[in-house]
Amino acid sequence: MKVPKLWIVVVWVFVLNKSLNAQFFSKTYHANLGDQSYVYQVLPFEAGILGNLEQTCSDSLLCDNILVLDTNGDLKYTIEHRDYYGFYNNMFVRNDTVFTADYEFNAKDSFYYWKVLMTDVSGAFIQEYKYRIQHAKEVFISGGYVYPKLYGLLVNQSEIFLWGEGLDKGANGNWMSAIRPMFLRVGLDGIANNPYFYFKNIYDRQSISDCAIDADGNPVFSLEYYGGNQSYSKDIYKILPDDSIALLAHHRHSASNSGRSCLITDKMGNYYYNHKVDEGTLEGYGIASRLLVYVSKVNKDGEKLWDRPIYPPAITNWDSTYTVNYALTRMALASNGDILCSGYLEVFDYLYNRVSGKIQKMTGVCSFIARLNSDGNMLWRHIIVPYRNDGKIRDNYILDIKEDSDGSIVVGGEIQRLEGDDKKWTSDAWVMRLNDRGCMTDDCNHVGKYWNFPWDITAVEDDENLALDGWSISPNPGANFLKLEVTSDVLFPISYAIFSSSGGQLAAGRIEDSRALMINTDYFHSGIYFIQFSDKMGNTVFKKWVKN
Repeated sequence: MKVPKLWIVVVWVFVLNKSLNAQFFSKTYHANLGDQSYVYQVLPFEAGILGNLEQTCSDSLLCDNILVLDTNGDLKYTIEHRDYYGFYNNMFVRNDTVFTADYEFNAKDSFYYWKVLMTDVSGAFIQEYKYRIQHAKEVFISGGYVYPKLYGLLVNQSEIFLWGEGLDKGANGNWMSAIRPMFLRVGLDGIANNPYFYFKNIYDRQSISDCAIDADGNPVFSLEYYGGNQSYSKDIYKILPDDSIALLAHHRHSASNSGRSCLITDKMGNYYYNHKVDEGTLEGYGIASRLLVYVSKVNKDGEKLWDRPIYPPAITNWDSTYTVNYALTRMALASNGDILCSGYLEVFDYLYNRVSGKIQKMTGVCSFIARLNSDGNMLWRHIIVPYRNDGKIRDNYILDIKEDSDGSIVVGGEIQRLEGDDKKWTSDAWVMRLNDRGCMTDDCNHVGKYWNFPWDITAVEDDENLALDGWSISPNPGANFLKLEVTSDVLFPISYAIFSSSGGQLAAGRIEDSRALMINTDYFHSGIYFIQFSDKMGNTVFKKWVKN
């Protein structure tokens, strides 16, 4: 069997200056003018980067492709698939073998099939396995068909594990509770160990959200569901070797949608997932949010060790009637045990653009990346905002984040562009390689309050601010202390947070009244720092300060 290849037009955006190591890059890819394309999974390997590229394929329908890049992000080739996956992990590489998941409907026998395709990293075909799952007559419910969707694939030392969702005709209750998570175990030789099986949760409005391999080699998954008592829960379950399913952790949360769910595991048997969602006010910002996303760590006994909010950094000047929506899209474990997070958020902000020299109002959807250590402490976080000349934002979604073997970070997603005479919006797939601090330069000098990519990697800072016009810090540059100067109408207390140039928070505190506007900076090293001040009303200013 020959694997078909799709020749695509590639739009390169290559960012490099004399201070950059050539390994860092930002590039975009699209198939044809006017088509939508995005990368929802990146997977670094020894000779390059694999990506799952979603785009319009040769039959004018959305389909999935394996995007193969070299270590510098240059396109080597693509392998076209015929089906649409969504945003789950359904690609795995081990040694030189690439495993991908697929599904199809066979009109000749009216059965739905789940498939495993194996190629080498050069794209050469190795093997394809197909498994008959359900007949068309088995998947009809009132209102239409619920065909068995294949979401993802996991590979351990002895087997391939396929997971998805389908209709269990033997379920009791309403049709919603009959849509259940489905699983299939397959040996590396392609032989199915047992028939597919369901997770028989009795609740309706349930959704399997992510799967991972546990420290002992067994699959684990997270399930979000409505418990029927006005509460939502997100649990972690383990699938045992006999296909029985055991509850590991049960936690309730207060909202019906926690964004795209993520689940990762470490070698010590701990679990990390974004189970907790609350409505409220973003800590330190004084702005409302319908989705406060948290990362939680749970040990192997199901005990929660910590919750950490992954709210974005340095949001300022929000309209008091505006609510922030943001979501986590993917988590990944670094080799040293740190947790890498990617996500997106809505931005509504006034800021000073040092490139144009003007105050801009920025609105739209941008991305953020963050790194936590194993204790949940934030090491750094950055917002990536591709802005237009009119101050609007090119919507930019990060969909995946991974660490490469050299410690660099690879991210991918989609970014908007205007195309054609009618200037319609479409989107391009993109992939970027960053260093271990989420930057494209060693000194992170392009990372300010926001940083823009891929056309112009530069910081966008808030040296001038409309809401708190007249606030300043002195001396600047300074040494052992800095003094905040505020207007006479300020409402105390004032909270502040001091960030390094790479985005890591170094200190925080409160200024209770006008007699305490001095901040001790004696213990800081020489360099560039960013300080966020917020008054009692939630008005915020972001200042750059240099220590000699």
